Amino acid sequence: MCSGVRVLLVDRELLDVGRLGVELESALYRLYPQAFQIDSMLSMVGSRSVLEQIKAGSDPIVIVRGWQPRMALFLAMRSRYLLYPDAPSPSLRAAALLGAH
Repeated sequence: MCSGVRVLLVDRELLDVGRLGVELESALYRLYPQAFQIDSMLSMVGSRSVLEQIKAGSDPIVIVRGWQPRMALFLAMRSRYLLYPDAPSPSLRAAALLGAH
């Protein structure tokens, strides 16, 4: 039985919630493959491909790098419609740190 997880966030500007989600799901699936119902996470993850990569044991960093090009295209398109300037996305900062292009 899990009593939950407590996370202390000290700088929300540096948090990449997508990566955090993939890291947590990967760890839970790796530790508890029978008990963790990963397929029920599809609506939260939004991508069957990500779930399949987690099931295959892919490194979470590799999974996150895989969506960075599409994320950059989406954010560029989205920026044309923002009413106010947007701060750089943690996902894009993470991509820079991960060496994604």
